Amino acid sequence: MGLFCRKKKFPETEGEYLEVERKSGGAEKSSDSRKIYASASPEDRKRMLIKRLVEMTDKIDEISTQIYHLQQRIEVLEKKTGIGRGE
Repeated sequence: MGLFCRKKKFPETEGEYLEVERKSGGAEKSSDSRKIYASASPEDRKRMLIKRLVEMTDKIDEISTQIYHLQQRIEVLEKKTGIGRGE
């Protein structure tokens, strides 16, 4: 699984939804979320977008913390083995 996953844009109209569904062959989970999004009011779409952005931000923060801890572990191992990073 990669760090960045491309998500398809949600269709704006039912016609666009059907076209995307026909082209993609659609997985059931994404199909359900497209239907929900397509039938949502603008306020609901805004809330869904905010929720998704918060989740993505949290995930990025979590990954950033993991990278930091891995860098710290590498530095400790380099000191123990006497290998320099050359920086």
